[in-house]
Formats: sequence, structure tokens, C-alpha cells
Amino acid sequence: KYNIDFISEFMIFQDFVEDCTAKAAVCPLWLSKKLFLNKCELLRLNIVNRISQILKDMINDVNIGINEKTAGKWLLTIWDLPRLSQHVRNNNKQGNHEKRQNDKNNSSKIRNEKEDIEEEEEELKNEEVHYSIEDIADFIVGLLFAAHKNPSIASAQTIMNVLEYDNNNGSNHENKNQSHLLNRVMKEAIHVTNMVSNHESAITKTETETHDTNMNYIFTNALTQCPIIDKVALETLRITAHSIGAVRKVMCKDGWTIAVDHDDELLVHENHLDGGGSDERHGQEKDSKDVRMYTLPFGSYVGVSHIIPHRDIARWGFDCHLFNPFREDLITKCKDPFLFTTFSHGVHACPGSRVALQIVRMFIITFLSTFKYIESSSSTTKGPNIPPISFERATLAQRSDVCSLKCSM
Repeated sequence: KYNIDFISEFMIFQDFVEDCTAKAAVCPLWLSKKLFLNKCELLRLNIVNRISQILKDMINDVNIGINEKTAGKWLLTIWDLPRLSQHVRNNNKQGNHEKRQNDKNNSSKIRNEKEDIEEEEEELKNEEVHYSIEDIADFIVGLLFAAHKNPSIASAQTIMNVLEYDNNNGSNHENKNQSHLLNRVMKEAIHVTNMVSNHESAITKTETETHDTNMNYIFTNALTQCPIIDKVALETLRITAHSIGAVRKVMCKDGWTIAVDHDDELLVHENHLDGGGSDERHGQEKDSKDVRMYTLPFGSYVGVSHIIPHRDIARWGFDCHLFNPFREDLITKCKDPFLFTTFSHGVHACPGSRVALQIVRMFIITFLSTFKYIESSSSTTKGPNIPPISFERATLAQRSDVCSLKCSM
């Protein structure tokens, strides 16, 4: 009832937010508000109102209602979470302040400030109210925006990268264990699905309370037996990292050095690094004359894109611009926040990185265990004609054009 139409509206809002963010960064605030920020706020309010109406319909429909099955545990948690309304908080604060002032004037003993604060907090606890439907709808918009855009891009890009890898390497790959990547990922996806299904079918009524805990364990344990799923997801996140900039301070005592292929168009040409050369680098032998070294001294500040550390050939190899899930020590390197910066690092690190990666894993598993045959709808005798990766958007890198797939159950 609410699915496709709502998703389309929400994606339009997401794209508009990205566009507004980029424009507002270079325009005066007064101009930004008039031209696009006010419109962006209206789009958000429209979505909040729409979600509010959906929640109200669920409450009023006796056949649906708000329960774990219809709303999910996280929404129920917000629904039941008590809070203090600002009105109650302000009124109590004002009344308690006046009361304490009278007490102080009428008593020779001045009360300790800490005791006053504890008393105020205790009184406020008695005035709890719950979040309104509009508040909850606003939370949902924020959660959707954070949890939907980039995990969706990463999930779709992973599938396209796997198809593209097989097209570029195929059965002629020098290492037979690295060929037919799609079939290998599919086999792992089916394995995880079967393990979860077998566990669910064995659950008794007395075990339902520990069901979620057990399922999480089963799912995590199944993934440990399926390393290719993790590798294709992490490698996709590596080569599609944001090209947007971040200001960072060099903390290494010896400075920070990056080795760049002087033919790398993304870094050399688009970021105006000193270099040049042709784009005919695929499969060629490389030597030191093709490498440009850039060193930033300790303590200096630099505007750097998240993708740049992933194009360091000293750490990732001359094929660092290519998707290669069999890259040496890939999983180990992706645990290093200074080598793998898709989720940023330090105080700027994404707080939902683990959840995002789990979403990508679950999409891969669900998608590839559902379909037994997948190909690009524009496939030719030479393989799928998949558009190249584009770094023009303020998100994970997307494709330069629409990608279509043919799938059969």
C-alpha cells in the first residue's frame, strides 16, 4: 500500500538534499534559504507527514495495530520510550527555581547546589510523556536517510562489480580459484540461507524468546564460513569511497606519504596533482618512473577525499583502481582505519559502519540466493555492457548511467 510510491518520493528527497548540501556550501546562507534550503525543508515535512499518517492508520486499523510484527522492535522501542516534553521541563524548571529561592530566603541553611539539581531531576521524572507520532515520524526520516542511501548504493555496486569482474576475467583467469566469481558468491549466499532456514525450522515454542539471539549467532557463524561475501562487499566499499573532501591533520611523526600512479585520472587530473599521461594502463607493466610520491609534513592540515588512501599503489598495488576481491590481505587492511577510509576514522568515524556493512552482506545473500541466473540486460557476446563508475555524486560512487539486470528465479 505504501511501498513503491513512497520509496520514489523518498529517493527524490535524498537526491535533493545532496544537491542542496553542495550548493549551500558555496552560497551565502540568506541566498541558500531562498533558493533551495526552504524547499528542502518542505520536502522533508511532506515525508514526515506521510509517515505520520501511515502510523495513524496502523493504530486505527484493528487488524494491523502497532506491534512487533507490523512495526518491528526498534520502532516499538521508540514508541514506548518516555521523555520529558519541553513544556513540562520549562514549567517545572521555572516553578522549582522560584520554590528554591523562597526556601533559601526563609531558611538560614543554604542548600547544596547538587542537592537542588537531584531534587529537580526527581520531580521531572514524575512528569513523563511519550514521543508524539510526528516526533517518531521525524526520527524515521533521519534513520532512513542514514541507513538507506549508501548501503543501497554499495549493495547494488557489489552485484555490478561481481558481474564486471567475471566479464573481465572469466574462465581465462590465471588462478582458477578466482574465476566464476558470481557462482562462488551465489554458493556462499545459498549456504548462509540454508543454515538460517534449518535453524528456524528447528525452533520450538519454548525457544522463541531467545530466537533473535540465536539467529544472530547462526548468521554470524555462517558468514565466517563464507569469506568471499565479505571480500566482495569490502572491495566494493574500497573502490567506491566518497570523493567528497574532509579536512584532516597529519599525525604521523614522519609525515604522510602517498604513492600515486601518474596515469590515475581520478587523482591526477580531477584533483590537479602534478602528472598526466594516457589512460592505457590496464594490464601494463609499471615501474618507479610511473609513480609520483606526495608527502605531507607532520602537523599540516589537508583537504583530502576519502578515496585517495585507496588509490595508494604502495599499499594497494598498481591495480588499486580496479575491483579485485582476491587482493592480498584485503580483510586485514580494511580493518585499518588509515588504509580503509570509506567510513572515515577517529572522531569522524561513521557510527553505523557495522550496521551498514551488515546490510550490504544481507542484501548480497538475499538477492543471490533468490535468483539462479543473473546478467546485465545490455549483455553482448563480449559480456555485460556495464556503465563505468562515476564519482560525481556526494555519496559512494555510483554508475555513470542506468544499470539493468535480467534475473530468473
